[in-house]
Amino acid sequence: MDIFEEALSGLGVDIRFDSEHLFSCELTPEGESSGLYLSAYRDLEAMSLRLSVLTRNELHDGLDASFWTTFSQMAIGPLRGDVGVGVLEGTKNICVYQVISLAGKPQYYAMQIIETLIDFAEDWERKLSVI
Repeated sequence: MDIFEEALSGLGVDIRFDSEHLFSCELTPEGESSGLYLSAYRDLEAMSLRLSVLTRNELHDGLDASFWTTFSQMAIGPLRGDVGVGVLEGTKNICVYQVISLAGKPQYYAMQIIETLIDFAEDWERKLSVI
């Protein structure tokens, strides 16, 4: 098992990166029919993971200025070393993401970041369902 597979081993699924260094899986809570979608890209040269979590719900008409202000402020999060948000190309789904270095980090670090991304994605899900 390599450092990237070890970093994601807490997911409890078989971690296999494809030939383009991508791994993805659905994160479905028990008792639910669908979940959030996790994608990970391993950057071998930088020893980093590019992690993203995609929401189930899509953007829709009627989202107010407050929604878009919050969205825009978080979109530039990566400039501050924080979580970013955007819309995945070809979809209307919100994607939260972060690039993390694995060098010098404990094994559970990536799972902590994934939990944070899940929390943000679930928060966006709530915002989309309220409006």
